[in-house]
Formats: sequence, structure tokens, C-alpha cells
Amino acid sequence: MMTIVRREATDILLFEEEGALLLYDSRLVQLTVLGHAIYEETAEERTVDELVEEMEARFGAPPDSDARALTLAAVRHLADAAVLDVTGDA
Repeated sequence: MMTIVRREATDILLFEEEGALLLYDSRLVQLTVLGHAIYEETAEERTVDELVEEMEARFGAPPDSDARALTLAAVRHLADAAVLDVTGDA
């Protein structure tokens, strides 16, 4: 089972409808609205299923795509950017 938890940013700048900018020591990471929602929901460890449920509650089910696949892709992108710590397999 995959678990996901965020790496706390030193500071965060929120943009009204465009996401957020995270500051980590000597680097900045720009988040989309979806990325910021995932960051917010992973203050405590979450499973992929929990995140998919939360993202669907916030944004609704995607009409032409799979919510789980979209959430997993965003999680992997944020993990590659060292915003999230991910353990286990989806």
C-alpha cells in the first residue's frame, strides 16, 4: 500500500486561483491548484485512495479521465520535486 506525506515547506505563497509557491531552503517549487490541494491534504500520512476521495470531493470526478490515474500522476510529480515522501506501491 502506498502512503504519502508532505515535506514541510519553509514558507508558502498562495495564489488566488492558480496554486501556490513553496520555499524549501534554497529552492522554490510552483504548485498547480491540484498540487496545492494534494500538499494540503498530506499534512498527515494518507493513502492514494484517501487522496483520490479528497480530490473528487474538491474538484468533482473528471469527465474524460480517471481520478485515480490523475492523482497518482500528480503525486509522482510532487515526489520527484521532493515535495512529497511516498512509500510503498500503488
